[in-house]
Amino acid sequence: MFDLCIQQVDMEPYSGPYLRVSPLHSGRIEFRYVDTAIAKRQWYREVMSDGVVPRFVRFMDQVGWSVEMNKPISVASRKPALRKAPMALTEALVARTLRAVEDAGPTPGMVYMTDQDYARFREEIMASAPVGPLRLFAYGSLLWKPAGEVRGGERAVARGWHRSFCFTVQRFRGTLDRPGLMMALDRGGQCQGMVFEIAEPVAENLEALLRREMTILPAVNVPRWLRVSAEGGPCLALGFVVDPANPRYAGKLDKQAVAATLARAVGHWGSGAEYLFETIRHLDACGIRDRNLWQLQELVAQEIGRTHVR
Repeated sequence: MFDLCIQQVDMEPYSGPYLRVSPLHSGRIEFRYVDTAIAKRQWYREVMSDGVVPRFVRFMDQVGWSVEMNKPISVASRKPALRKAPMALTEALVARTLRAVEDAGPTPGMVYMTDQDYARFREEIMASAPVGPLRLFAYGSLLWKPAGEVRGGERAVARGWHRSFCFTVQRFRGTLDRPGLMMALDRGGQCQGMVFEIAEPVAENLEALLRREMTILPAVNVPRWLRVSAEGGPCLALGFVVDPANPRYAGKLDKQAVAATLARAVGHWGSGAEYLFETIRHLDACGIRDRNLWQLQELVAQEIGRTHVR
């Protein structure tokens, strides 16, 4: 039996994530999105042979790849963002920040969300949702690892908000000894991202999203309806914004301080540098360039060069 591997045609061969389709001895077919060397963090699904084509089409929609083989990017006429020079933060530099970190489990002193909490948030969101498909505004890791199923995808701008590494984490991409920083939408400016539709069953996929984005109460990364300007016109989309009153809110940090944290902090999900690298790469594939992130990646590359000497 042989595997089928599919990669975006605008990528250098083997330099970016790819989809691997593999027949299993059970007779089922496995779809696996290989965007990291750590298998347990890779997205995958198993389907019966008659579900291969629908699963393939949904995957292509989800990551923004074209189902027409003569087009590198999908329906929104996205083109890779033009840039004068390649990223200073390379995969080789990111690899220096990665190491095996055991999950220490729930952070002491924190109140973790329960099934009832997730159900409450889910029902409140669905009750307040506008008529029509439930839309999601993705601006970071949801671009490449959306929890649950989404479909479609078009560029959109959320005005009054900007990406920011603005809250601390002591788990996932940081530890108690060396906390990391995670990204959310913070007040001011504007943010270019992608709008997706949450697929059926909406309630199930929405709860999967909430479980991915929210773990501790009070939540620091909170769901909010955002008015965004999409290619198809203005709409309301669900986005996750930081609560500045939360104790884990780090405020507006100097870029050099953010870079120092991202270059050093790592948890069982990976490093902050890896998160930044993947965010920029996937934004680029959608035709989006964030000037602040590009400045930040240069600083992170310099920090890694200074602190992770081989």
